[in-house]
Amino acid sequence: MKKTDNYSESNGSLGSALGINMNAVGGVRHQNVDLLETIAIFFVVLYHGNLSNCDFVHSPSILTYISFLLQSVLSTCCPLFFFCSGYVLLNRSLDMKKHIFKTLRLILIAIVWAMVTIFILMYTDHHKLTPVEFYKIFINKTESWIGYYWFIGALVCIYITFPLIKTAFDTSKSAIFYMVLVCYFVPLANMVINRFNSSIVHDFGGIFFDMFNPLKGANAYSYQYFMLGGLLGFYKDEILDLFEEKRIPVFTTGAAMVIIFASILGAYGIFKSLKAHNVWDMVFNSYDSLLTLGMVLGFFLISTCYNPSDHPAVENAVRTISSNTLSVYILHEIILHAIKNNITISPVFCNPIGTILLAAAIIAVSTLFGWACKHIPFIGKLF
Repeated sequence: MKKTDNYSESNGSLGSALGINMNAVGGVRHQNVDLLETIAIFFVVLYHGNLSNCDFVHSPSILTYISFLLQSVLSTCCPLFFFCSGYVLLNRSLDMKKHIFKTLRLILIAIVWAMVTIFILMYTDHHKLTPVEFYKIFINKTESWIGYYWFIGALVCIYITFPLIKTAFDTSKSAIFYMVLVCYFVPLANMVINRFNSSIVHDFGGIFFDMFNPLKGANAYSYQYFMLGGLLGFYKDEILDLFEEKRIPVFTTGAAMVIIFASILGAYGIFKSLKAHNVWDMVFNSYDSLLTLGMVLGFFLISTCYNPSDHPAVENAVRTISSNTLSVYILHEIILHAIKNNITISPVFCNPIGTILLAAAIIAVSTLFGWACKHIPFIGKLF
């Protein structure tokens, strides 16, 4: 079944690969992708801007346990962006010249904004850097400064290999499904083998079996979600028809998947934290988890039920945020540093509700700023 190109990416959208404005080509927008991207960027800001005390290991209480458990669903943030990117790009024609330009543009955006971010954080965090120290932070991608730019790097890696993936996608869907499985099970098998060997050999380095891992050094899960997004975008109508034929409620199924897998991941996170006597980062460390995959699939099903035609204000808000996720992603850490290092936050806001309000405010400010900057010649190309 051949799908038509009915989605053209919105400028400034992370998941949609920084494409041209869809209205310029008269395309029909996928509203479910708008919703997924909005959810994803909201989860990113919630994760990075958490004000709650999640340390139930050293400060056990009902609130710290709840705050920690609520973090489990946030592990879908970056996977949802990879998913949306594949959903859009793999189901439209490839213009090689434009694709190369977009890839180079994304690299340029990452370089320019990484340097701008370091420069701004020098003042928000009250650091004085020599030119050598400045460059060292940039070249080392120092975690506390610009570590979050890893995501843009992962997108660039996907775009570099995209022409090959696209060719395989157009030729054989089974080959793409095979690669989805490879991206999940090969790193998993390699990890299991290495952990087994390290338990019986004290100085085991994992050199031998690593040579069978073609994804070594790559974020395999980013390719997994990218290709999976393409497949589900292609077979979306068939999937929904199957649900309707079997009389299975789509929204209820999706919501149940999110709740169940989030609960299991949360319980596992508690177990792992207590065992290590330290709070485990179950968001970043669970991007490649089968539980996170289950939640992403759940959110996909929920998104197919999204029809805001009767609520134009909601539709406009979601579309605007989705179209400016790049701006929000770049700016949110700068705003967070400015707030946390220069403003005393009242304890009243140091809870999940306060975190949600802070995230909503940051997204609103970043979206508005990005939208305004897009209308400025030359500068708009960086948003």
